[in-house]
Amino acid sequence: MSETDGNKPIEAAAYAAGGAVVGGVASSMIGGMGLAGGFGAIAIGAAPVVAAGAVTGLALKTVLDSWKSPSPGKQDVTQAISDRLKANLEEVRHQELIKAQAERDAF
Repeated sequence: MSETDGNKPIEAAAYAAGGAVVGGVASSMIGGMGLAGGFGAIAIGAAPVVAAGAVTGLALKTVLDSWKSPSPGKQDVTQAISDRLKANLEEVRHQELIKAQAERDAF
């Protein structure tokens, strides 16, 4: 991955590490966590919470990156919609001119 194609591995690693730290802090502050259900109860250690924090950090980076720069596909779609609206407006104006000419010819 290179910096020129929009991928920033160091920045991604920083988000993952930050999320892992937040997960570790949450795990240590909350203490013994577990899952309880019809099967009984299972204790969860810090590792799954830290891993969930890292994944959440990467998800946050992805969301922030998508908000920073619009993708070319979105710009193409916007341009296509704009072009189509202009064409429709021109067609409506043309039809109005034809109708007005027909009304003048009727007299």
